Amino acid sequence: MEKNIQNRVDETMSSLDNMHRAEMPPFFQTRLMARVEKANELESNWLTVRKPVLVIAVLAVLLLMNTVLLTQQTNGSTKNNAFENQSLQGFASEYQLSVTSTNY
Repeated sequence: MEKNIQNRVDETMSSLDNMHRAEMPPFFQTRLMARVEKANELESNWLTVRKPVLVIAVLAVLLLMNTVLLTQQTNGSTKNNAFENQSLQGFASEYQLSVTSTNY
């Protein structure tokens, strides 16, 4: 048994003597680096904007939307305050209470 194991170890060690270093095909590293660069280019390509006119147009639309929403909110909040004061006063007069209004 011990002799059989020793024979297998010797065979394995002798097979390693005949091995030679693996070699790469010609220009392998160059082609690999070209693929990596191409993949990086494709990933970052969707982030770059080709036309500055498009960026300006999108920013203008966003600015316009923000302005419209701010004016609507400002008008709505003053109307809300007036409605809130009126409803508080109506409630107070209904139950004969006194109301002190605080406007912010």
